[in-house]
Amino acid sequence: MKLKKGTSLLLSLCLALGLITIPTQVSASTPTNPEDTGASIKSVIDRNTYLLDDGSVWSYDVTDGPIHEQYNFTGITSVYNSSSFYGWTEDGQVMGWSAAVGQLEELPQYSGVAEVVGDALFLKKDGTVYQGDDLVENMSGVRSLHAYKHSFAALLTSGEVWYNSGYQGKSRKVGTVQGATSLKINSSFAAVLQNTGKVMLLDMQTDDQPREIVDNVTSMAWDGDTQSLLTVKKDGTVWRYDRGTDRARTYKGNQLSGLSNVEQIVYSPTELFVQQKDGPWLGYNKGTITPLTIPSMISIALIVSQTDAAVGDLVKLNVEEAYSNGYKLTRLPSADEVIVDQPQVAELQGPDTLKVKGIGSAKISLQVGNFKAEGQLNVTSQEHLTGAVMLEGKVYLPIQSVFKILGGTVNVASNGMFTIQLGEKSIVLQKDNASVIINGESKPLKGKTQLVNGVTVIPADLLIDELSVGVTWNTDLKQAELLVGGSKVVIESSETAKIIKAADIGNLARVIGKSYWVNRRGEGERFSKVTISDIIVKKDKFGKSYDIEFRTANGKTYIEHCGASASSVTDLLNNPVYYFNYNPYQKYKWSQSTWNKIKAGKVDYGMTPTQVEFSWGSPTARSKEGNVEVWVYGDRNFNFEIVSFKNGKVISYT
Repeated sequence: MKLKKGTSLLLSLCLALGLITIPTQVSASTPTNPEDTGASIKSVIDRNTYLLDDGSVWSYDVTDGPIHEQYNFTGITSVYNSSSFYGWTEDGQVMGWSAAVGQLEELPQYSGVAEVVGDALFLKKDGTVYQGDDLVENMSGVRSLHAYKHSFAALLTSGEVWYNSGYQGKSRKVGTVQGATSLKINSSFAAVLQNTGKVMLLDMQTDDQPREIVDNVTSMAWDGDTQSLLTVKKDGTVWRYDRGTDRARTYKGNQLSGLSNVEQIVYSPTELFVQQKDGPWLGYNKGTITPLTIPSMISIALIVSQTDAAVGDLVKLNVEEAYSNGYKLTRLPSADEVIVDQPQVAELQGPDTLKVKGIGSAKISLQVGNFKAEGQLNVTSQEHLTGAVMLEGKVYLPIQSVFKILGGTVNVASNGMFTIQLGEKSIVLQKDNASVIINGESKPLKGKTQLVNGVTVIPADLLIDELSVGVTWNTDLKQAELLVGGSKVVIESSETAKIIKAADIGNLARVIGKSYWVNRRGEGERFSKVTISDIIVKKDKFGKSYDIEFRTANGKTYIEHCGASASSVTDLLNNPVYYFNYNPYQKYKWSQSTWNKIKAGKVDYGMTPTQVEFSWGSPTARSKEGNVEVWVYGDRNFNFEIVSFKNGKVISYT
């Protein structure tokens, strides 16, 4: 079998192109601060990449910086001279990621995996080894697997050690060590750890007999490209054993100062990582010791999709957690982390969504552990309510529409009792009664609940005194105005619309009810009578626009769009090309046949200039000599028609 090399390159390419599926459980949807969960570091690759005992992994994305992914890993590894990484789970699932992509990707083609080493070498739970998709020959019953650059070796349960150089060709046996538990290799040697604590050295180039180089060892690692072996002794000290220059190549040990109570060591090109027996990890570099700590959350922020909203909107919430290593996590909040101080303005509809119920301002509070953040939501409404009334100098407001716009719910009983829930306030009102019950306590009203113009109203003082709502009366427009937080709601009286309409149309009110006769615009038969039934003023963010509503003799209405100013209405009505302000039938006593010709757009002998103009409109040019007059009708396509008159009568036309 020819072993495949470059699987890590394929992994990086697949990750970058998004050709591998992303499992949904990777996304962090709950707080992931390791300090909050009591997690600690389990294994280390480098200062940016390490596994926690809760199964999550810290890594690094060259674009986004540090990342933290939640998953149930039992181990992680890196690929030599590559930015690719692998992780595996207790149930044998494998995940991969790249520093160029960051996000974990599922590798469903690999299963039953106990460990991943080197360039996509998979040690299965059944003791077999696969390089990519291919089974590696002569490697079954494997207890321990280790790779160095582009070579790897396997320790079998029998104690046999098999070696493969360059991921190509067949593996070969290089020796046997009884009672062996693990091995580490470099370019020339395999260091095999026995269950007695002895380290036996195998020369993978010469196949010499194993020889003991050190005893009482619990953990070991080769020091990179050197021939030096780093070991942890049973007493917790760390030693470096350098290959001697004597003929026997004896390994001589030197203790690394400052390190004690050590459980295991992990080599990296920049520093040696050691785990102490009581759990903490340290970085060791030329005598300098630097603690390796889990990034901690330093702040949180509440992200609100919109701070200005309208009643009925859905507002999305997100939490942004900032960590001490620069990592930022954006996630959905959980239901117990968010509190809205004004539930009648907005209420939680799921942990990450606010349903806007009523106008006003609400403070949104977020608490994650000991960290707090706040957001503000301001709700306005463009809706104008109706039903306000002034009675004996007091402002009264409609019960149902007012409490609903404030975000309350209103239930009406057949006996005229109104039960209202507004936030934490329960309000009960009875028609024709001058009291109110709020949260079980009866209080007097400054006026009674009563029916006015078919609408049940209450004294505005109830909102002012009990709900801290500002209420004013606009005497010019005869309407009430509610002020809640920074929001304003208008409640019109029965007279408001008329007042506003009169102010909008001004002097145009005089044309309402007047009759005109259709010429070359409008709907219906030409010269038919229409009457102005209304002047309509529309308002938007660009300003006003004016329309005329006409009513025909048979009762049908239609709209003429005029323009952005009041003068556009009078300009249209005063232009006889469009409408006459007189009855043409009464002004001109022409025969019915003549009127029929005009309506049909025809010209005939004996017609007068006025009749021709009614039929064809004004000419492009006129000329007159004596009692003969010539009219020319032309267009841009140089189509011409000519009408000649003599003594005021048509004598020819073309």
